[in-house]
Amino acid sequence: MPAKVSSSATAHATALSESRGQDKKDFHCDSCHFPDAFNITDKGADGKTKPKTAAAVNGGLTCASCHLTPDGNIRASHSTSGAPHKTVVEPALQSSVMCGHCHGYQSPDKRVPGKMFQTFLEWQEDYYKPGLGKDQCQDCHMPRTLRKTAEDFDVPPRSVGRHTWTGAHSRQRHLSSLSVTIVQPYENKQSLDFAVVNIGAGHSVPTGEPSRAVYLQVEVSDKKGVSTSRKEWMFAPTTDGQTTDVMGPHEASIRAGEERTLHWDPALAPGEYTVKARLLYCTDRFQTKPAKEEVTSATLVITAK
Repeated sequence: MPAKVSSSATAHATALSESRGQDKKDFHCDSCHFPDAFNITDKGADGKTKPKTAAAVNGGLTCASCHLTPDGNIRASHSTSGAPHKTVVEPALQSSVMCGHCHGYQSPDKRVPGKMFQTFLEWQEDYYKPGLGKDQCQDCHMPRTLRKTAEDFDVPPRSVGRHTWTGAHSRQRHLSSLSVTIVQPYENKQSLDFAVVNIGAGHSVPTGEPSRAVYLQVEVSDKKGVSTSRKEWMFAPTTDGQTTDVMGPHEASIRAGEERTLHWDPALAPGEYTVKARLLYCTDRFQTKPAKEEVTSATLVITAK
């Protein structure tokens, strides 16, 4: 094993520090930030629940969080031999239901479009069941590679998922999730439509925590490059599925496969203008000056009369 590796910690690895700002234990949070061993329930079964909180909560999410069974076996998606511990084959490790125990299937909650912490239900109800695709969470968030699963043992390389869990903090996920198109429906009219499409995510964007947000920022500039009009929309999940919270009214998250059209009639003097629309992603919209990263953009030259 190497002594040191240049790497950024995954959100799983930092689960302990992410449960921050609490003066006392919050077992609602701890059950996923410090999970005990749990059984993986069937994908079609009702009553999926979050794991119980582990007795020792100083490790956050570790290998044991997913791979240790309640009866003390190590589960894997393939068979092994010669291991110094008991192993069981668990195909569900490669299915979305494995992730759903923490990422959005909290019985007795049901799918509520726009509500926070419903990523699994978004995938199941908006993506998988309608037939938009058969991808499981791991297909995007744990891209596969060939490597030895036990580095210090004489075992052949296998096709396994990378344990990087690219997601809300990963630019590669942002770039493949949304597109934006500008449309001037009527020639020479001061009327604009902006089509935001969820082209790549198998769940809503943004998803999970209510602090996540996507901004659509539009700027209209004249032929000299001087900005004449600006408009901004925000898309975000909320605690109760309502599109109003402490940040004021906003748009609900964009569901898997959805095309959301937003309309704007800017007040423009006659002339030629350049319209630029930018989609930006933010991991914490509640900060005083939230950091925003561009996902994609579009430009259109229009004439107003």
